[in-house]
Amino acid sequence: MFSIKKLKALVKELLDKLKRAGWTINREKSVLKPSSRLGFLGANWDEEGVERTKEASDAIWQLLKEVTLKDFPLEKDEEIDSSSDLSSSDDEFDLDFIC
Repeated sequence: MFSIKKLKALVKELLDKLKRAGWTINREKSVLKPSSRLGFLGANWDEEGVERTKEASDAIWQLLKEVTLKDFPLEKDEEIDSSSDLSSSDDEFDLDFIC
């Protein structure tokens, strides 16, 4: 296991190499301190694995609703129930995996 001091030295070394290669690091978007949890690309990454954020899941659900409404219009009496369990349908997609 690395110590915090060693990890900081490795980050500094990497940043120096990237700078020499002509790369520019956006420090506002960067996580340069060692951490056991990182939020990146709509997911939280840690030693136990990757978990999608609520915001990312909400955005995916909204996109699925828009596609459904646009491509498969509902009748006047039908409504979308976002709390329903779509994974139990016979569709070829596993929505639990998607969302």
